[in-house]
Amino acid sequence: MVHERVFHGAGELATEVARAIELFTRLDRVIVGIGPGSYTGLRVGIATAFGLSLATDCQRIGCPSILGFAENDYHSDW
Repeated sequence: MVHERVFHGAGELATEVARAIELFTRLDRVIVGIGPGSYTGLRVGIATAFGLSLATDCQRIGCPSILGFAENDYHSDW
């Protein structure tokens, strides 16, 4: 099962992580976007994913942030 959340600010991150931990008895992996993105946002996200994977003994995976979009066509005509 995939648990995916969208939030708008680092202040919501801890709440969403806590909700994920409550929903699942065991995490298999944590996947985090590694950029492009805002420098501070990436650092917070990566550090959180790293800590969560260490605390739960699950696999951690970093992937280019663009792969988080459902679309297969990533270019624009503008």
